[in-house]
Amino acid sequence: MWHEEDEEMSQLLKSLISLEKQQRKNKENKDETFDFEAHIFFDDAFIKPTGINRYVETLIKIVKTVTNLDTYKVEITPYGERLVWNISTENQLVVHLKDNDKIRNKKRWSQVMYMRYILEFKNKQLVQKFAAEDIYILALDGDVKFEPEDFLSLMRLLKQSTNTGAACGRIHPVGSGSIVWYQMFEYAIDHWLRKATEHVTGCVLCTPGCFSLFRGSSILKVLDTYSEEATKPRHYLQYDQGEDRWLCTLLLKNGMKIEYTTESNASTFVPEGFYQLYNQRRRWTPSTIANIVDLLISWKEITEKNDNISVLYISYHLCLLISTLLTPGTIFMLIVGSIIISFQWIHSFVILIVNIIVVSLFMLVCVCASTQKQEWKCLLPGLIYFFATPAMSMLMFLYALGNLHDVSWGTRETKSESESAISKSQEEMEEEKGHFCSFGKLCTCMLCPTNNYSKSEFILSILNKWRYLKDDPSVKRGQADKADQVDINMLNEFSGPGSKKASSHKEVGVQITIQENTWWIQTINSHLKPFEKDPMEEEKYLQEKQRIEKKLFDLRNKVCAQVYMLNALLIALIYSLTEVDVFTIILTINVNCSGNQIEIVPIAVLFIVVFGVLLLIQFICMIVHRFTMLVNIAAKTRLKKVN
Repeated sequence: MWHEEDEEMSQLLKSLISLEKQQRKNKENKDETFDFEAHIFFDDAFIKPTGINRYVETLIKIVKTVTNLDTYKVEITPYGERLVWNISTENQLVVHLKDNDKIRNKKRWSQVMYMRYILEFKNKQLVQKFAAEDIYILALDGDVKFEPEDFLSLMRLLKQSTNTGAACGRIHPVGSGSIVWYQMFEYAIDHWLRKATEHVTGCVLCTPGCFSLFRGSSILKVLDTYSEEATKPRHYLQYDQGEDRWLCTLLLKNGMKIEYTTESNASTFVPEGFYQLYNQRRRWTPSTIANIVDLLISWKEITEKNDNISVLYISYHLCLLISTLLTPGTIFMLIVGSIIISFQWIHSFVILIVNIIVVSLFMLVCVCASTQKQEWKCLLPGLIYFFATPAMSMLMFLYALGNLHDVSWGTRETKSESESAISKSQEEMEEEKGHFCSFGKLCTCMLCPTNNYSKSEFILSILNKWRYLKDDPSVKRGQADKADQVDINMLNEFSGPGSKKASSHKEVGVQITIQENTWWIQTINSHLKPFEKDPMEEEKYLQEKQRIEKKLFDLRNKVCAQVYMLNALLIALIYSLTEVDVFTIILTINVNCSGNQIEIVPIAVLFIVVFGVLLLIQFICMIVHRFTMLVNIAAKTRLKKVN
C-alpha cells in the first residue's frame, strides 16, 4: 500500500477476510486445505515528526469497520513499526509500516522485503517447515478485489506442475468515466488475444502485479538477482518501472513457466483522467519494451533453458515489437489517409505537412518540456477505444518515449505530504504560546504552558523522540535502555503510532524477538538499506544520482531519435509509394472483376496481410484457450448423485 483511498483499502481488506474465512472452512471440511498469512506492507508510512500519515490512520479505521476488531498490537521493528490484529484464533493480519529513513521505499523493495521475510525467516521458524515448492505468495495491490475461488483457481494451476512458477487471471478495471471505459476494452482485448496467445503458444510474459500467485521455490531462484540495485540507465527502466514484468523475465530465464487462466478474476481501480493514465503508461511502456528486448537478445539461452519458449514464439514477439515501434507512423498515415478521403479538395501534400507540424509540436513538448460473465460488458466501451486510438496508440507512445528519463512512479502521487506536514507544524508553532526546552535527547520540558496547548500534544512530542532514540547510533546503550522506562500511564494515553486520540484497545511499543530483530537488521544492511541516508556516503550518492540522470537523458535522446527516424522513414515511404504518380502507376495492379476494373495496391495488401495474420493467430489461440479452460472446468466440476 501507499496512497490508497478508503474504498480501495476497504475492498482489499474484505477480500482478505473472505479468503481467511474460506481457509478455515476448507480446513474444517478437509478440502483444498492451506495455511493463511496476511501481510500488508505500507510504504512511506510516517511523517516526521508527527507520526503516521493519514493513509495509515484511514487503514486502521477501515480494519475496525471490516473486522469489528478494536484491539491491535504495535510492535517496534528495525524498519519502522508493525500493527497486528488477531482476526481469528488461527490467523493474523499484519501491517508493516515502513520508515523511509530506515528502509528502502517503493514497490520492488517492498516485494524484496516480504519475499525474504516469508521465505527466509518465517518458514525457518516453523516447527514443521514447508518445502519452498508448497509456499505460495499471492501478490496484491492495495486496491484489489477478488473472491476466494479466484485464489483457489490459481493455486490449482501451480499444483498441476512444479515447473509453473507463477499464475495470473483476468483483471477488470474499476472506476468511472470515459477513460475507464477505454481501459475496460483495452484490458479485455489484451486478455482475450495477447495473454491467451502467449499461454497457448508458450507461456505468459508477465503476470500483473495487482493479482498474481507465485511459487516460493521459483522466487528463491531469482531473489538475489531481483534484489540487485539499478546501476545503469536501462536498469532503472527495467527493474523499477515495471517490477512485475522484471520478476517474470527472471522466472522465464530460469526455465519457469507462467500460466494464465480465465477462471480467476480480480478487479482493480485504474486511472480516471488523461494525466494519470499517460503517467502510468509512461512507466509501463519503456519497462515492457526493455524486458521484451532483453528476452529477444537472450533468445538462444532462453530457448535452451526454457522448454515452453520456442524460436517461433520468439519470432512472434519480435513481430509484435516491430509493429509496436511502428505504431505511431502507421496511425499517423491512417489519419492522413482519412482526411484526404474526407477533404478531396485539399492537396494531399498540404494535409501531410499540417499533420506533421501538429504531431511534431507534441513530440517537441514531450522531449523538451517533460518531466467471462463479465466479458460482454467490455464490448460496450469498444467504440470509445477505437475513437481514442490516435491519442492512446500514437500520442501516448510518443509521450512515453519523450519521458523515458522520468523514473518516478507517476500515479497516486500527491504533493509531498511530509513537506505539507512540516509547513503546517511550523504554522502551528508560530501560533503556539507554550515553549520547549530540552537537555540533549533525554529530557524535554515545556515552559509557560497555556490552555492553547493540549496535554496529548506534549505527550506526542516526547514519544516521537523516544521512538527513534534507540536507533540513533550516537546514543549510548545505557541511555537507550533508559528510554524504555517511559511512564506507562503516558503510553496508555497515546492512541497509536503518531495518533493524538486516546484508545484503551491497543498495546503500544511491544518489542519483537531478538532473533527476528537481528535478522531484520542484517537483511536491511545487505539488501534494503536506504540509498541516501548514510551521511558518510551522501556526497557519493549525489554524484552517482547526477551521473545516472545524465545517462537517462542520453538514453532518452538516443531512443527517441531512433524511433522517430524509423517512423519518419515509414511515413515518407508510404506517402511516396501511394501519392507520387510515377509510383502509383507502377505499384497499382488492375484486376478485371465482372467487367469492372479494380485497382489493388500491393503495399496496402501487405499491411493487411501482416496485421491480419497476427490478429488471426491471436483469435485462434483465444478460441483454443477458452476451449481448454472449458475442459478444465468440466473436469474439476463435482457432480451430485441423484436417486
